[in-house]
Amino acid sequence: MKEKTIKEIISGNIKRLINEKNIKQKEFAKKIEVSESSVSNYINGVNFFPLEKVPIVVKIIECTVNDLFSPLFDKIIIEEDLKELLDKVKQIYQMPRGKESLPMELHKLEIYLRERLKEKLKEGDADRQASS
Repeated sequence: MKEKTIKEIISGNIKRLINEKNIKQKEFAKKIEVSESSVSNYINGVNFFPLEKVPIVVKIIECTVNDLFSPLFDKIIIEEDLKELLDKVKQIYQMPRGKESLPMELHKLEIYLRERLKEKLKEGDADRQASS
């Protein structure tokens, strides 16, 4: 089975959550201040969902950040990890905007997040084995 990308996971979660809340794409687009076609591209995995919109989405959908990023961050996010992630996202958004720079940096962030996730899962396995 093919491993889903971060983009596919987030887009699938957003699609599922807005459907569960019976929010139409047009209404959702208006509330997060983007075009309806942008929302369509986000939920179909064409474009990355803009991370700066996460706080607005959490309020609109009445969900948690973990709901948006699950299973990426299921029960492994701790405050320092979140701060580190937000710092990396901030660095990406402050970079000069060349045609290729943002996608490349987002790809690097995806790789970084996958590595951190593997580390956290290994730590969790080690903790469970130690407590057995």
